[in-house]
Amino acid sequence: MELLIIRHAIAEEPVTDDAARRLTDEGRKRMRRAAKRLPALLPAIDLLATSPLIRAVETAEIVAAAYGGIAVVEAPALAPGQPPEALAQWLASRRVTGVVCVVGHEPGLNVTAGWLLAGTPRALLDLKKGAACLLNCPDGAQHGAATRGCWRSTCSTAPRRPHAGSATRPTSRRCTTSAWPSGVCAARCAPTGPTSMPG
Repeated sequence: MELLIIRHAIAEEPVTDDAARRLTDEGRKRMRRAAKRLPALLPAIDLLATSPLIRAVETAEIVAAAYGGIAVVEAPALAPGQPPEALAQWLASRRVTGVVCVVGHEPGLNVTAGWLLAGTPRALLDLKKGAACLLNCPDGAQHGAATRGCWRSTCSTAPRRPHAGSATRPTSRRCTTSAWPSGVCAARCAPTGPTSMPG
């Protein structure tokens, strides 16, 4: 299984009901530009799952449109505050072996990626809003069993998959992000820094 992790795009500032926050016009615009490039990297998505919160659902719907309107499935395991094991159990119940895309929030996505990569629920990524990271999970969503399938990009080129054998497990290094020109980000390794803001 390949697991594409996407943090929701830029959303409204919280007022009273955090769950009701929608994407801003700028967030939609950037995410649409980004999503148009995804099929060149991943020709098909076998399962597109999202947190039930509106800002994540709207982000997932933009991704779905880029793939011809594929179905979007709401997964409570992607809601804020859920442990990594909840997502692993949910994915196992779906019996998916191809490409899975999950749309959610920080710091939950960060902690889940750390659990999958290093076997402990700790932050290894710095996912900005609208950022994406690809993980290779050959044995499914099991703790410590994933490797990074990082994409690289510059301001003038689309993200590229790494050469064969370049995906390695992180040790004491944190992953940060470099912006795609389209607004989605590609994970790359950098020295450990502060954790990203929640949301």
